[in-house]
Amino acid sequence: MGSASTSKTWLITGASQGLGLAMALSALNAGHKVIAGARNPQAAAKSHPEVEAGGGKWLELDVSSTKTKDIVAKAVEDAGGIDVVVNNAGYFLSGTIEELDENEIHAAMDVNFLGPIRVLKGALPSMRARNSGTIVSISSIFGFYPCPAGALYCCPKAAHDMLQNVLSAELSSFNIRTVIITAGLYRTNVLVNSKQPVNGFSETTMSTPVAQVLGEVGKFIQNPEEHIPGDPGKFGNRIVEIVDGSGMGKGLEKNSRFLFGRDALKMSGITMKGLTDSFKLSEGIAASTDFEGHTAPGVATVSDMFG
Repeated sequence: MGSASTSKTWLITGASQGLGLAMALSALNAGHKVIAGARNPQAAAKSHPEVEAGGGKWLELDVSSTKTKDIVAKAVEDAGGIDVVVNNAGYFLSGTIEELDENEIHAAMDVNFLGPIRVLKGALPSMRARNSGTIVSISSIFGFYPCPAGALYCCPKAAHDMLQNVLSAELSSFNIRTVIITAGLYRTNVLVNSKQPVNGFSETTMSTPVAQVLGEVGKFIQNPEEHIPGDPGKFGNRIVEIVDGSGMGKGLEKNSRFLFGRDALKMSGITMKGLTDSFKLSEGIAASTDFEGHTAPGVATVSDMFG
């Protein structure tokens, strides 16, 4: 086991598999303490004894539960405070908004957006009291680049990204750092465990580009070694370095967003070009909608206040 210069206590949601598990193991290997959240901690402990062997502790935590805030607050109290919160739990729900029923939509928003809020409401009081902490959001490139048939994954991820940005402004005076990880695909079970509409895909949907996307996803599931280069172990290591300001994260302590994966780099570049083009084309129209002769900056004062 490694030795962190300053051991921190981490709380990681969705730690029973995939990227959550990888981050838990990387943090433990770096000498940190880890509270590993899982919906079924008994099964997780049996499948991954290396977590407890490394000093980690499992916590029964289903972020869709209304008890999440209290469960997290109790875990933080028992640990004597928390230094790092990683909101990682979530799932991919495919399907167009016409095909998904209300229950599916609410469930996806509940886990992917409201879940992280519940976790933060349980952890933030301790962080503010201690005047320190780091909040890491494991987001997705699909919160920045639209994925056909993925609205109920893209939208909560985009909302969570904005939440992190707002928290950055709200919590900076408490020395609490917020970090957004805009991740591409990694070789985990996220696609295998994704959910589809209970009523299936309509013929209309399958005659659109959605069918092509679903076909590509099928290839990724069947042959991840060929199509998915992302290494979860390296993902976990980079997260620890970013939080600790060590390794590849050294000198990047003030950065609040990181792209993970070559696919994330490519898709974000496409989106940023579109935004830049739209900005340039909109300048004249934007300035034309004010009252004649009005010179006050309006909402620009908000950006001035927070830099």
